[in-house]
This record gives sequence, C-alpha cells and structure tokens, in this order.
Amino acid sequence: MFNFQIAEQKLKDEPSLVDNISLLLERIFTNKKFVFELDGVSELLPILLEYGIIEKNGEKYQVAHNNLFYYAVYREYTKTKSFVVNNSVEDLFAFLDLFETEFDGITQKFGITRFLSGVFSIAIYHQHLNFQTDIIEISKKWEGLPNRQLEIFTTALIKFLPFHRYQLDDFLFLLHRVFTLYKYEEKEVFNITLNEIAKSLTAYSILQEGNSLALLEKIKSNHDPIDDIINNSLFIGFINSIDNYLENLVILFSNKYSQPSIINALSAKLTFNEKETATILGLLKTHQPFEQKALVQIPRLINALVNRTSEITEENINTCFDILFDLLNIKEFEVQISVLNSVRHIDNYDSKKVKLLEKVLTLNHSTEKLIPHIAWVLYSFKDSKFYFDFLITYAYTFKFRINEDVFEHNIPWIRNISPEVFDKDLVHLVIHNDGEIRWLGRILVKTVSAHQNGFELSKALLHLPAKEQFKFFVSILSYLHDPEMAIPILLPLLESKDDLVVESLLCKLELLTEDYGSLITDILNHQWPEKTTFQESVISRIHDYLVNHSKIIDEKNSIKEIDPYYTQQRFLNEYLKVYTKNLQQGVSENVDQKSQFLRFAKKVVVAKSGGWKNPGSGEITKLSTFSTKMTLPISYFISPDNYEWEKLIERTENWSNFFPEWNPQT
Repeated sequence: MFNFQIAEQKLKDEPSLVDNISLLLERIFTNKKFVFELDGVSELLPILLEYGIIEKNGEKYQVAHNNLFYYAVYREYTKTKSFVVNNSVEDLFAFLDLFETEFDGITQKFGITRFLSGVFSIAIYHQHLNFQTDIIEISKKWEGLPNRQLEIFTTALIKFLPFHRYQLDDFLFLLHRVFTLYKYEEKEVFNITLNEIAKSLTAYSILQEGNSLALLEKIKSNHDPIDDIINNSLFIGFINSIDNYLENLVILFSNKYSQPSIINALSAKLTFNEKETATILGLLKTHQPFEQKALVQIPRLINALVNRTSEITEENINTCFDILFDLLNIKEFEVQISVLNSVRHIDNYDSKKVKLLEKVLTLNHSTEKLIPHIAWVLYSFKDSKFYFDFLITYAYTFKFRINEDVFEHNIPWIRNISPEVFDKDLVHLVIHNDGEIRWLGRILVKTVSAHQNGFELSKALLHLPAKEQFKFFVSILSYLHDPEMAIPILLPLLESKDDLVVESLLCKLELLTEDYGSLITDILNHQWPEKTTFQESVISRIHDYLVNHSKIIDEKNSIKEIDPYYTQQRFLNEYLKVYTKNLQQGVSENVDQKSQFLRFAKKVVVAKSGGWKNPGSGEITKLSTFSTKMTLPISYFISPDNYEWEKLIERTENWSNFFPEWNPQT
C-alpha cells in the first residue's frame, strides 16, 4: 500500500531527491523521451538509482515504474498550478487533462503511457482516501464520462484495489460496475484486462482477510456471473495466503454456490500437506451430489492433490481415483472429458490409469467421442506394460470396431521411453494365441514402422524360443501386404540359431516372389548394401527361384488352352466394359457435386504467370501434384474372395495348439 504520509516526509527530508526529480522531469520535457544515454542523466543517477526512480536497461537508463516518483511529480504539479484537492472528481479530471497536455509533444510512445497512468492513479487514489463518497457517486454516473476519463478512473481504481477502504456494499457495487464495464461494454478501449482485475482482487483478499470473508458471506447467495469471478479471485488469495484457511473452508464449503469457486481456487494452490489433502478429500466425499459447475472442476482439483501433495499416502491416492471413477458414472460428456484431461496430467500411477480407462470403455453412450481424450491419457504412461494392458482390453471390447486413433500418435512416444521393454511386449502381442490380439500387435508394428525409420526388433526376436520366432514371421506375413515394411522387420530372424526357422523364412521369401516378383530381391539389396557371403547366397537363391518360376509361368502360358489371356479374355472384357462405365459415371458425378475446385472455379481469371487469380483476395493459385504407392500381392487379384476369407479366418484363429508336433532344436 502506498503511504502518502511516509512519501511526503521522505520528500521533505531529502531536498536533493526533489531537485533531481525536477531535473529529470525537465529533461523528459526537453528530450521528449523516457530513455536516456548515460551522459544525459549521469549526475542524477546516484540518488535516483538508490530510490528506484531510474533503472538501467542494457547500456541505457529508463524511467522506472515508481509510485514515489509519480507522487513527487503530482505533488510538484499541484503546487505549480495551485491545485487544491477537493471532493470534486470533475475538478480532478480537469487538472489531469491539463497535466496530460504538457506531454503532447512526446511522440516516442515507450514510457509515456505507463508514466501518465502512474501519476493519474496516485492522484485518484489520493482523493479516494480523503473523499470516498464522491468516488462512489461518480461511479454511479460514469456512463456519461468520456472514454479517456473512464479509463483513468478505472485504471486507478483497479491498481489500488487491494488497499480500498470502502464499505462492503459500496465496494461490491464498484466491483460489479468495473467487471460489467470491461466484460460487456467498452473493453476494447482499455488496456487493463479482466485477468488484471482478478489479480488485484486476489491481493485484496490477502491484505484484508476480514473484509474478504465478509464479502464472501455477502455474495454467497447470488448467482450473477460477475459474482463468480469475484468469488474465484477472493478464494484464490484467501486459500494461498491464510494459514488457517481450512477452518473457514469447511464452513464455506457447505454453501453449494461457493463450491465451484472454492474448488477452482484449491486447484490453483501450489502445494498441499497431508492434512490439507485429507480434509479436502473428506469434503468432496461428504458433500455429494455436486452441481454441474462443481463437477467439471473436481477433476482439476484431484490432479492438483495427487501431483502437489508432499508424500501423499496410498489411502489418499485411492480416494482420489475413487472420486474420478464415480465421476465417470455421470452421463455428462463435459464431466467425462474433464476426468480424462485431469488423468492425462497426473504423474505416474499407470496401473490406476489403466483401470480408469477400462471403465471408460464401458460407457457405451460416449466412448467413441472420448477416443481423442483417451489417446492423450495414453501419452502420459511411463510403463509400456500398462499401455499394452489397456490396448488388449480395448481390442477385446471393440473387436472389429477398433479406432486406430487411440494409439496412432502416442505409440512412438511410449516406445521411446524404454525401447527394449516395449519391443519385447510388442513381439508377444504379435505371437499371441488369440487372433484378435495378434491382429492388434501387427497393427502396432505397422504403426511404429511408419513413424520411426529404421525400426527393427532384432534384440527382442533373437531371444525368443525358435517356435515363437517361427510364429512371429508367420503372423507378420499374414497381415502386412507391403514387403518393403515387413521384410526389414523379419531379416534378423535369418540369424536365428535354429536352422528350421532360417530355412522356413527363406522358403517364404521365395514364395513371395510369386506375388511380388523382383521387388523382394530389390528390398534385400537395399537392406544389405555391403553383403556378407551368406547374404549374397540368400539373394542369389531367391533370384534363381524367381527366374525358374517365371519360366514355368511362361511355359504354361505358351499353351493357349490354359493361358488366362485367351481362356478368360471374354469375361475380362465384359467386366472392364461395365466397370469402366460405372467408374467414369461415378467419378463424374462425384466431381460435379463435391469438387471444391469446381465450386471455386465457376468464374476463373487466368493469371499472367500461370494459374488463376482469386477474385476475393487477389492471390494467385496454381495446381500441384502428389503421388502415393500401394503394393498388393498378385493372389489378391486372382481370388479376392478367398484372400479376404483367409484373412478373416486368421484373425479369429486360436494358436494355442500351434504346430504341436514340431519340436524345435532351440
């Protein structure tokens, strides 16, 4: 709080300070600026630096934000103009207008706004201490004030808000007027924001505890949105600064109207001890049911308690998650989102997060809409085991309705925490006995591979028993149609200690050439730029198989009676005729109805440099091109029905009795 008596005494005791302030003010007028080089203020520096009136900024010196300086300027100007402070705010504004005209010549904006605001605030606060009634009166009729005067008045009012001595009714009236003004009426003409008003009000609750509690009592039965802001601000200061706030909190929390503000203020508290946490959790458990506004706030408070309580007990952790579980039962989408957003920012406790997410999967009415929020919670996991536990539950629950957005973007993040542990768990999904889980594991392999270049599983694969190595490559090749993705993942198995695994994989690579041709050898050459003798022999073997297979196909096709080109050409032509006609018609209709380009290009202005000109913005737009590639096996086109059927069977097949007669060497 600025004390005018102390300031006045200080200026009387330090004549040199007053003289230096006068010289500084004179140089501001002369130089039309608030920032100076050293030689411009060198003789003024010792005492002005001591009192914080000037501050160094790099190589320059600038006038600081200093209430003593503002008061000294205001004091000297009142003497110069023989102005006597009275109960007329109109006279004060006329005086301040005259003062402002003295600085009209200053075109350099830096410092002038802060300086004028500081002087005006001191002047109005000085009058407030002597003539409170008139300040109230002008606030009742300030609709007629010019914007500039209104800005001056409210700026000062807010700046010294923590120190005001109004009667509570008058103070509450002023707060309503200020909030209404800034929120609904003339906010675009002012610099002070609602957030700054709230901060000043929080400071008021800290400095004037008794008045704060009385003010809270006065507005506890109101339902005005402005009172919500006042409540929130007062509680934030009250809770963060008063040592015995818990005693009053228990009483105040019984009022349902105050609960959202109290919960919001508690969420902003920086630290909690065990006693505070236990008391707050007790309030949350005993004051149910809550209103909608409070329900949305509670998850934020739980987050604060879990993350900011020093040495929180297991009992209180369980209570926190029990409350979150209960909130999920409320069929309010906003509350469920709040719960997930809160859990997302809770550190550790992955095992409890999994249980909570599994609870979300049972919310049939909103699970699909919560998928993006579930994905964000998974980002917070530190242990890949719990991450996979949830995905397995998700796969069992939704089966053929799995939304890959759940793990599309967070899976690389989880893998980076501990790649070796993650890869080991991922491999076990790929070879799982249940076809649904194997399908999930292969999707995850595909997703990680797409996000991380050079993704490989050699450490996880080579430590597996031989039979599981075999199961892994069978599982991968039954799902991944793109050999450029699948083969690099499987190549470490060629280093297996089991000859049967190595030979089986080589035979499968040979068979893949029947579907993909020379693409298989191209991939191997790319993966092995510098080849060992073994690698050379592998490529040579697969190439020889491809050549022999091609010869057999050529020989078969040389007999027209069994060459599909001749035996099935008529059926192919009829199919293409109908297919092409339908495709062209469908594409044309789609383009006509949905093409954004055609909607935009009803009338085209061609630009000189090529492209066309947007008539609205004048921008030049040009067409661009992009390309993509898709690889599918030949067998897909020969018998698509069988191909799809085999995939479906494989997804539902149980591998608990996988090759029981095979007894691997290792």
